Amino acid sequence: MDISNLLMCPRCGGELDHSCKCLGCGSEYEQKMGVYSILYKDMGEDYGFSAWEFDESDIQKSADEYRAFREKYESCLTSDCKKAEQRLDEAVREHIKGCRGIAADIATGRGMLLNLVMEWNPELNLIGTDIDARILAVTKLVRSCGENVAFVGCDGRHIALKNGSVDHVFSFVGIANMPEPEKAISEVYRILKKGGTFIYKGLFMDRDSEGMRDLAERFGLGRIMDIELLTALFSDAGFKVVRSEIVASAVWGENPYDRYPFAGENCNYGLIVVEK
Repeated sequence: MDISNLLMCPRCGGELDHSCKCLGCGSEYEQKMGVYSILYKDMGEDYGFSAWEFDESDIQKSADEYRAFREKYESCLTSDCKKAEQRLDEAVREHIKGCRGIAADIATGRGMLLNLVMEWNPELNLIGTDIDARILAVTKLVRSCGENVAFVGCDGRHIALKNGSVDHVFSFVGIANMPEPEKAISEVYRILKKGGTFIYKGLFMDRDSEGMRDLAERFGLGRIMDIELLTALFSDAGFKVVRSEIVASAVWGENPYDRYPFAGENCNYGLIVVEK
């Protein structure tokens, strides 16, 4: 899928030419291995993610390593957690099956949600985005994406897509991994067409849990790990709430790959659907 006409310079909002150079401010970006990398040098420390240091053999190696890691990660999940996530997926699928047009996946990472969307709605045109353009190259390979899937490396606070350019936005815990969540949410609002939906699949924690207190005190992320508080942020950005609920819950087991929730704490599997 050619998305060149949907891209914009995140620095000044200008048009990009065929070589990914901004016609407004002159910023130069690139496309490699089928992935656009559109970040600018003075955006802050996260710019390092846009440096292309891997060649195709490195990408293949990373893909093989991820497959092995995923097996280890899955082995750490309790059966109750797997059942809870399955129930959440069923709820998310009901919304995604009816989507049409172009959809952007925010903080695609290894493509866990992207892979499900491709299965549930194979005719949907998808744009996977992540601040790490290199991981998108790995995901493109691991997930065997078709021609209707494109990838853009960009900061969630400065999404490199034009105003009103997509019909839907999806994310699996993406907002929870971003600084300045309000800015990321406002960017989602900006790129959505009028009437477009944002479907957020999230893992949430009990407000009074030790893990939540630790997360809030150390990283200031308590609001986005509480479904009610995160839903309020969407409303504050101008979205109309369509659905917001905890679909399932399970006790989190010992897992060396995830810092939160703490082992033995309740993990809530939630869905938020909002409309512009």
